[in-house]
Amino acid sequence: MGTLTDNPPTTSTRARAYCFAQSVSHLDPAAPKTKFCQRYWINAQWYKPGGPVFVMDTGEGAGDRLVGYSISQNPALWAKKYNGIAIVLEHRYYGWSMPVPDLTTDNLRWLTTKESLEDTANFIRTWLPPAGLITNYTVDRTVLDPKNTPWIMTGCSYPGGRAAWLRTQYPDLVYGAVSSSGVTVAKAHFSEYFHAIQAYGPQPCIKKIQDAVEWVDNLLDQGGEAANAIKTYFGLGELSNNADFAQVLADPPCECAVADVVDAKGCGRVSTGAMRSRLCATSSAHTFSSPATPSRATRSRLGERMSLCE
Repeated sequence: MGTLTDNPPTTSTRARAYCFAQSVSHLDPAAPKTKFCQRYWINAQWYKPGGPVFVMDTGEGAGDRLVGYSISQNPALWAKKYNGIAIVLEHRYYGWSMPVPDLTTDNLRWLTTKESLEDTANFIRTWLPPAGLITNYTVDRTVLDPKNTPWIMTGCSYPGGRAAWLRTQYPDLVYGAVSSSGVTVAKAHFSEYFHAIQAYGPQPCIKKIQDAVEWVDNLLDQGGEAANAIKTYFGLGELSNNADFAQVLADPPCECAVADVVDAKGCGRVSTGAMRSRLCATSSAHTFSSPATPSRATRSRLGERMSLCE
């Protein structure tokens, strides 16, 4: 559980983390009344009263990996240009921002879109800078009230959707939103996500990936020993749902991005770009056949190609 402290841990060496005292639930009257530490990182070096506050939503992963957005990327660049503040705000249930002591099914009931949106709304309504952070000006809630200070949300993918939702659901609090690739429509089978990659990626690599996908699909369709062998190789022999298994293989860089929740080995050692480069370099070197049961050599090739988190 994210214990309230003046100095919460962070893996970032570029900025310290702070705690915002957040409610376990804003909507469930039966929830514990205790507070947990919602971590955030802040850059206020260019701030002048009335300047906007740019909040980067970290979405489904630990916030440490996005600290750079408060230092040298868009929110920081905007803060510098407009004499504002750049904040990276961690999502509940990720990183240190844990409202519960463990992730039992019962304890996951407060991991909802409505709860997490209200987290941000509560932050906007009540947050004050840590003591001593801003020394040139007196900054109180009157100054930071959304009536006097523009609060602007930003994020990419799921956080991009959240930025848009916050703007529409809390127009009195959120002045604007920059929603990059915002996922604003829920769709269970969204194969279109990969169409741009398929169309514009390096075609020899794309062809090999398609061969790999077809090969795995054939094994799963056979069921029995063939399906169990490929799942077991990836340590998922007990996983009965083929769609869940395929998702693990679909985007290893994505699995690495949420390695604080998904037990992906060694993700911190390789950047997403490096993993994708290695994926294509490896895939160009091998050919897939369609054996009834994957041989050790063939499973090794697939593991080298697709299980890049190891």
